[in-house]
Amino acid sequence: MATYREIKGFTVQSLSADPSLSSGNEGQVWYNFDRGQLKGLVAISAWSSGANLITKTSYEMSLGPTGTQSAMLLMGTYPPTTNKVQHYNGSGWSNEATMNTARYGGSGFGTTTAACIAGDGDLNTTNTEEFNGTTWSEVNNIPALHQYGASAGTQTAAYAAGGGDPTTPTATAATTAEYDGTSWATGGSMGRPNTTLINAGMGTLTAGLAAGGVSASTTTELYDGTSWSSGGALNTGREIVSGAGPQTAALCMGGHIPGGTRSDKTEQYDGTAWTQQTVMATGRSAAGGGGTNTAAVIAGGETPATTTATEEYNYSLNVTTAGAWSAGTNLNVAASSRGAAGTQTAALSFGGYAPGTSDTTETYDGSTWTEVANLNTARAELAGCGTQTAGLAFGGSPGTKTATEEWDGTSWASSPGSLNTARKNLAGCGIQTLALAVGGGPPATGATEEYDGTSWASSPGSLNTARYNLAAGGTQTAGLAFGGNPASTEEYNGSTWTAGNSMIVTRESLGSGGTQTAALGFAGGFPTALNSSESYDGTNWATGATLGTARYNVGIGAVGTASSTLCIGGQAGPLLANVEEFTGATETATASNITSS
Repeated sequence: MATYREIKGFTVQSLSADPSLSSGNEGQVWYNFDRGQLKGLVAISAWSSGANLITKTSYEMSLGPTGTQSAMLLMGTYPPTTNKVQHYNGSGWSNEATMNTARYGGSGFGTTTAACIAGDGDLNTTNTEEFNGTTWSEVNNIPALHQYGASAGTQTAAYAAGGGDPTTPTATAATTAEYDGTSWATGGSMGRPNTTLINAGMGTLTAGLAAGGVSASTTTELYDGTSWSSGGALNTGREIVSGAGPQTAALCMGGHIPGGTRSDKTEQYDGTAWTQQTVMATGRSAAGGGGTNTAAVIAGGETPATTTATEEYNYSLNVTTAGAWSAGTNLNVAASSRGAAGTQTAALSFGGYAPGTSDTTETYDGSTWTEVANLNTARAELAGCGTQTAGLAFGGSPGTKTATEEWDGTSWASSPGSLNTARKNLAGCGIQTLALAVGGGPPATGATEEYDGTSWASSPGSLNTARYNLAAGGTQTAGLAFGGNPASTEEYNGSTWTAGNSMIVTRESLGSGGTQTAALGFAGGFPTALNSSESYDGTNWATGATLGTARYNVGIGAVGTASSTLCIGGQAGPLLANVEEFTGATETATASNITSS
């Protein structure tokens, strides 16, 4: 015989506080008697801010329908019209290989490693190009112009429908062009020739969807690979709208409503009807968008001013918090060009200009800076590495120094091993017994030295680009050197340096955190202070979160990781004592109120 629990399920728990939650708790309901609330864990929709575009743009074409929230391309820019391609990896934007033809408002589809762009909104070209993840190649032209039309699919099975053809008297077209990876063929005509301009395309060649359009159309049409049919109408009509997802689980984002309004509306389609969801933080039109109906991204567009803003949409149990910089506790002594080591919650900061060359040392526990024993040799523009209890300080100014000191958590001791090349404005990484000293000057040097806990040995591998005011990260056998004067990125394997892709923004006197394959570079930019940051994944640099204070000559030394680091002091004219903490993106399961009393 079945028990009561088997028939009725579990009883609702009465708790004094919300339980620890995870995705395994979906559907759980409890009563929080301390707050008088009946609560549960259910999926919610929410927009969160993402890293800004490198180049602000509108009317660009994205790989929305088949791209994902963590792998999307924006192809072209306007204004001005360029061949620039920007790649989103879920955290930030990086520059991708450029197209052969500058354009915007064309028909785009595919993935980040197998993409295609056809036509243009400016040059009236039918030129078509394919991307293999590395380079763009010209292929067979699309037979007719489809400016600002709907497009979706893969590199070998896609459609481009509707849009405009300025070479004919008709303002908009209803034709569909189908692509098989080699050639174009004519498909079925859309049912609304007067509103196909600037509508969003989603889905695939055999299950496509086009929504919205000129004059704030609410029309939705569905494509089966042969013909178009009517679908459920949008709740809010709009043009220059962005889309994401497949035909039966699509997302319509933003758009323009005649009269000048940029919409913040989000609607979700289930194959039959559109349902309104959480609105975006920034209403916009002519933006690039993509992903799915539960994990989408929108970037750029007009607000009406052209913007670089990026937002991510998530429909899940978890609330996504974007990576961000926040204010930490100030240093006891305002200073620039300090050495640094440790982690975000166990940091070491020493030396610098305060003003005048300083010997001050401070430790940080995540909430308080404490002055401890001074350096034996006061200096600035030095490098640091190691941990809060086993740190290393080397090089520096005034003049150029070879002196090296070791920190044991209590005091500094002068090492018998001095740098072979005297220098300042150098970079360091690694640990106290396996350290790396890189670059510096003047004059600019590419000298690389390795420390074994007793002495420094010159590496046979010098930097390919001699420079100073650079940053470093990683270990003695897997190091990373980036930025500086002149700026470049190089990776070290323990014996030689190999050139990598350059940072997006040229910057020197910057801060750093992380490893060879997951690094963060931030601030810098002498003599113009920067408040931007960039992340490195071992191949490309991508845009990151913005600091609260623009600055340069920040703490020198890789502190923490790419998702948990510190920006220490520096200057932006005056010397700074303020410290900022970076925390990477997080996802947290969050309870929702069902009722309250």
